[in-house]
Amino acid sequence: MPVSSGNLQTFDYSLAVSTSSANTASTSTPHLRLKLSIAGADGKVRDEVVEMNRAELERLLAEMDKVEKRTLELSEGA
Repeated sequence: MPVSSGNLQTFDYSLAVSTSSANTASTSTPHLRLKLSIAGADGKVRDEVVEMNRAELERLLAEMDKVEKRTLELSEGA
């Protein structure tokens, strides 16, 4: 997915667990599906869908925490 500028209009998410089984093992994998509606500079709204497994979601949340902390530091220093 290419990165471009835009404004988030709405978002929707769903959490699910995928299951599979075989003769030797059974697995359950949680995942997140995130749908973002983004308005571009031209005003057109496009939908982007992102799917993440648990590890990817945890990394994203950790990065978002860092961004929030840094934003707070910068706003307190201004």
